[in-house]
Amino acid sequence: MRISWEPFHVETAHPFGISRGVKTGDDLVWVRLEHEGIEGWGEADPSGYYGETADTVEAALKKLAPRIEEVEDPFQLEVIERDLASLLGRNGSARCALSSALHDWVGKRAGLPLW
Repeated sequence: MRISWEPFHVETAHPFGISRGVKTGDDLVWVRLEHEGIEGWGEADPSGYYGETADTVEAALKKLAPRIEEVEDPFQLEVIERDLASLLGRNGSARCALSSALHDWVGKRAGLPLW
């Protein structure tokens, strides 16, 4: 299984504010898993509250890339998810992006919608 990612920035239509402050955009990371000609997509939305940034997501993905490239059977979701949890630790947005991309791949391969 091949993994690739691309950081990107999006602007909000309107400022978004909560008690911690106001923001007008987000730095996100788009994740793509490719296997057998099928692509699964996921997106990381790093949370500053948890100490995450697009850079920490990219660092986590670089760390995980060798493990992802070893995956021969993407249908082994529980095994892969357990590995991701043990290798990633606290970077929840990177883990979510990979999990989403993996489930998207499985759904496409099975001919079923992700939802």
